[in-house]
Amino acid sequence: MPELALHLLIYGALFVLSALIARKAPLRAFFLAAAVYAAHELALQYGQLLPAPAFLAGTRWNWMGKFAAAAAMLAMLPLLTASERRETGLTLRFKQGWLPRTLPPLVLLIALPLYFARNAPPQPWNTEALLFQSTLPGIDEELAYRGLMLAVLNVAFGRPWEIAGTPVGPALFVTSIMFGVAHGVSVKDAHVSVNGFNLGRTTLAGLLYGYIMESCGTLLAPVVAHNLSNTARYLFVMWK
Repeated sequence: MPELALHLLIYGALFVLSALIARKAPLRAFFLAAAVYAAHELALQYGQLLPAPAFLAGTRWNWMGKFAAAAAMLAMLPLLTASERRETGLTLRFKQGWLPRTLPPLVLLIALPLYFARNAPPQPWNTEALLFQSTLPGIDEELAYRGLMLAVLNVAFGRPWEIAGTPVGPALFVTSIMFGVAHGVSVKDAHVSVNGFNLGRTTLAGLLYGYIMESCGTLLAPVVAHNLSNTARYLFVMWK
């Protein structure tokens, strides 16, 4: 797949830059995070070819691809070390003082999609779209980017910086840019296409989701934020 190969080349460049900053190059982390990204993208694409259960018959959204991607991420958890698994945020315990640090990015994650959609044409009511956007995107994508990839790279590079009282490291920026690349860089018929708006928009969203994850310490927080952001945007264009 040329598109996946290009994405992994971009990831490789980001990893090298992170290694130069951190002055270490953990090859295991390089390959493991790359495998997480590739497994998520492949499951998302080919999972939609799986036979759907009867209750999903006739649906238009990629339910099966999302289910497959989430399952693939959970299946990769045994590949992580104990310290990496602790970093994935698969816990319901929030860090102390999480609320004041989380509210500003959450407000931005809801307000920015509404601002960007202000000139979008009104859309008819679509119950399936709302059900989809309020559930699955926040699960499989957060498992991949703010769960496994962020955990592996955080353990590899550490968190040498601080943003508004929250320690962060190169992993936050690598995973956020790759989140943008997945949504904004495509290859079709050997032609590379870059949607600058989608690339920038989703990279910024990735930074905000990642900051929420680092501030809260539980993956539940960016999952909820992600689904709230998506749902708010769809409700806005349906109610215009």
